Amino acid sequence: MVLILSFLSCLNSNKVKRLNVPSEEGVIALCPGEVMPLKVNAKMRNGKRKSTTQTGRQNLNWKHLEMRLDGQPMSGSVAMPQDPKLTWQRPLTLKVWLTNRPEMIWEGQVVARYDCNYVVDLRGSSGQTGTYATDDAQHGDDGATSSEERGGAGEDGAHGQAGGNGGLGNLGNQAQVYLVSSATADGLLEARVELSGSQNTWTYLMTPGASALVLDVSGGTGGQGGIGQNGGQGGAGGTGIQTGNGGKGGNGGDGGDGGDGGDGGTAELNVDPNAQPWVDSITLRSQGGPGGGPGAPGYAGQGGAGDPMGQDGLDGRTGRAGRAGGPGEILPVRVTTVTPGF
Repeated sequence: MVLILSFLSCLNSNKVKRLNVPSEEGVIALCPGEVMPLKVNAKMRNGKRKSTTQTGRQNLNWKHLEMRLDGQPMSGSVAMPQDPKLTWQRPLTLKVWLTNRPEMIWEGQVVARYDCNYVVDLRGSSGQTGTYATDDAQHGDDGATSSEERGGAGEDGAHGQAGGNGGLGNLGNQAQVYLVSSATADGLLEARVELSGSQNTWTYLMTPGASALVLDVSGGTGGQGGIGQNGGQGGAGGTGIQTGNGGKGGNGGDGGDGGDGGDGGTAELNVDPNAQPWVDSITLRSQGGPGGGPGAPGYAGQGGAGDPMGQDGLDGRTGRAGRAGGPGEILPVRVTTVTPGF
């Protein structure tokens, strides 16, 4: 099988006449923060074409290629930086070449576009999954054997442990959004998101009427309830003149309850008067996080063989699903003078 895979991935690079990356006259336009899978085509000297999207014998794949974006190695995808300081009026150089033929190269540019839809995810983190045991509860020992009398009774299997409850979803964050007419990028809007209580900020350039930004400060999802442990099997009755009683199977453990979802956070929009006509391009979302799912119950342990056979245990109970968190507060839009500039 290894030899077949090696043969299928074989490419005679000396027969490649030209490399090409589909683009608009050598320029690829991406939104800030966008990651795009890259397609590379190869024209062969016999006129045939190969591509990184093809499969089969002697296909072109990324084992044959090297790629750099502004000198940074990448493979298979192009990632546009989100920070406008790195992209505004600054094309990035993209180079793709055959690994064993560096002279067989395609070179182009990657530029930022700003008619984009952005999502800033500041939701609370999810609660932890409830604890659970990976093994069954302890099985009962078999009864003692006897050559002259009834065999000993099998030991009862242990009851399974209940799964742990899921953790609470975390509270959504508190954030401010500032929307202004950019002084640096003429004709564009500038949206700046600030996370309260930290130095973290995100700046986005937006085309008026063609861009949108969603800020999500919803609560986190509650943690999944833990799985109940399976009950242990009862031990078999011992052999003798009469077989001993089989042990009872242990009960399955109850599933853990799902954690409640976290409450939504707080979001506030501050708009410069010059940018007020475009206030609808910003959406603030602050919903309660969904509750965590219930933990599955553990299964009953089987009774041990014997005379009579041991009773099976009882299945555990399914846990309770968590409750959804409450929505957070979205404050009224404040129209105020905001200093632009990224």
